[in-house]
Amino acid sequence: IGGVKEKVIAAKRSKVTRVLLPFDNQRDWAELDDGIRQGVTPVFCKQFSDVWNAVTSAPITADHSNAASPPKQRSPRSK
Repeated sequence: IGGVKEKVIAAKRSKVTRVLLPFDNQRDWAELDDGIRQGVTPVFCKQFSDVWNAVTSAPITADHSNAASPPKQRSPRSK
């Protein structure tokens, strides 16, 4: 992603202490000034399961047995 610095600054202003970033943005994080990084913990994610595991207490399993059910189909409205 672009704008890592701006996103981290915005997170700090909003009192966010943990940010999820793409794995490929580790160098961008490392290049930030210490004052910008201070108080913010990065979580670098390679795939969706990394994001899921970072934000929920239920890890994704290989068989996806804990995945949410698809939404129920609505019946068409009568006119």
